[in-house]
Amino acid sequence: MSGFITPDKPVESDSNIDLGLVQAQIFMPNGKIMDFWFGVLTPTKEMISDFYKELDKSHQDVFPMRFEVIENLSTGISSGSIHGFCSSGENDEIKLHL
Repeated sequence: MSGFITPDKPVESDSNIDLGLVQAQIFMPNGKIMDFWFGVLTPTKEMISDFYKELDKSHQDVFPMRFEVIENLSTGISSGSIHGFCSSGENDEIKLHL
């Protein structure tokens, strides 16, 4: 699938990627854009269910999702993993929604 990110400064490993800065998004088969970072908002169960339904897959089939930027297109973060839909919790805790 195709998508895009907002490149951030390079990090040593993809486990340190701040999804809030990278803002990874993909183009769904129906033409809609799906993002994985929701900030202080929480993705609805309906939105998550519609995502899996559109792909005809379960969360185990989709996540972790790898992304990689076309070579030489970015000097910042150019690859990493997304483990689910994320939002911010208390004390900068990252909440994972599947």
